[in-house]
Amino acid sequence: MTPHEIPFPHLSDPAAREHLTNLLARSWEPRDAPIALEVLRPLLSGPGSGETGGGKKVRLLWQGEEPLDKALLRLLVDTLPEIEIVGHLVEHRSAAGILRGNAATSWSPQADPRWDRILLANPAQADAWAVRLEALGVAPDRILRPHANPLYQALSAPRHEARKRTFLASATGSPSPMNRRLLFIVLHRGSMPSVEYLAQALAERPGVTTAALYLFTPPPEGLFHLTFHCQGSLRLMLEIVAAWPAGVVYLQAHFRWVFLSQALLAVNDRLQVVQEVYDWFEAFMKDPAAAAAEKLWSPAEMEAILLSERFVRHHLPAFLYKSGGQWMERSA
Repeated sequence: MTPHEIPFPHLSDPAAREHLTNLLARSWEPRDAPIALEVLRPLLSGPGSGETGGGKKVRLLWQGEEPLDKALLRLLVDTLPEIEIVGHLVEHRSAAGILRGNAATSWSPQADPRWDRILLANPAQADAWAVRLEALGVAPDRILRPHANPLYQALSAPRHEARKRTFLASATGSPSPMNRRLLFIVLHRGSMPSVEYLAQALAERPGVTTAALYLFTPPPEGLFHLTFHCQGSLRLMLEIVAAWPAGVVYLQAHFRWVFLSQALLAVNDRLQVVQEVYDWFEAFMKDPAAAAAEKLWSPAEMEAILLSERFVRHHLPAFLYKSGGQWMERSA
């Protein structure tokens, strides 16, 4: 399975379809902090690891905002005393990059002598950041991209394939009848607690088996019968969904991820997908033209979100929206 094999027939705009394919590709493979550490260890340890050398610490700038990025950073700090974190590069719509804590000015590598290497901790953003940094004059050998390293890929693939097989064997081998098995798919733990409330209520019902796939954050312990952390990998998530028996899937996804219900049904049309949409982009984005001008969202991304929301409203057997759907009632 590749990102280009996932169709989006309900998206009439070719640019919107291309945007979603690219989004899939950027979050396709798992992000495994221990494996990334093994890739980075020889690059950050000992003589020759940076311009510092001679027992001095390697001064590291890092990029990444998501929990998986921060997990890698924590592991590096806890494991490698040879490094010193000296700054955090963050995205800024009007500048190539900024250092957190100095948001008023764009960052120039030539004007900042404090760093030796730059770690691109988020592989979904690494290509764009590498192009941006090289345009600013950063030498490619000073940019660390552990997830693009062949060693990372060689170590990661068999480990996560084994995890996936083990989960599917446990989940699909359950003695519960098909209509008593419920799969939850969640992006981030805790941001919208409705899934946890539902899972707790269902766990008290006899004969119901609950399973959960968490895309970015680890699942809570003791709440579901079976859990799987996809570690940021849409490929792992979709491969599990493709092998899932017919039944109900509860998907919690909105805004740029609202399209996931289409991806789930593209790989397994036996499923009944119920989607929880916390906010409607159509209601949030009062002036799409102004948002595009400010580069908050690209036109293709806005169109992909709007068309995907219409798919949720008109093609799924059910969906949930906060506040009893008041916005839809007002706009009807």
